Amino acid sequence: MIPWLLSFHAAFAQDSAVAPAIGAAALPRDLSPWGMFMNADAVVKAVVVVLAIASLLTWTIWLAKSIEIMQAKRKARAGLRAIGARKLDIEHLALPDARDAIHAERFQRAFDGLALRIEDA
Repeated sequence: MIPWLLSFHAAFAQDSAVAPAIGAAALPRDLSPWGMFMNADAVVKAVVVVLAIASLLTWTIWLAKSIEIMQAKRKARAGLRAIGARKLDIEHLALPDARDAIHAERFQRAFDGLALRIEDA
């Protein structure tokens, strides 16, 4: 084989015989999240506390916005039901020409489609 490759393997084999830099007595015993937090530096503790507050704030905003969206959907459905009860009656419209009747019919179809989509939501 190539001589430098053999020297690399020999050096790698020697590294495994070296004692670890940290003794087993110096390693922390309590590896629970609270134990690690209590053994952490002040900067790490501050970062963890700030992240916990930010997380709590984010979840609070999500919950508030979800409630607002549910209330808005409920109001929209109720309004749509009230409007749907008074369906647009094309025949009673005073339309001067056939073109306005076509527009009114298109409006009626669009309104009915919107009503169906909102009720399904």
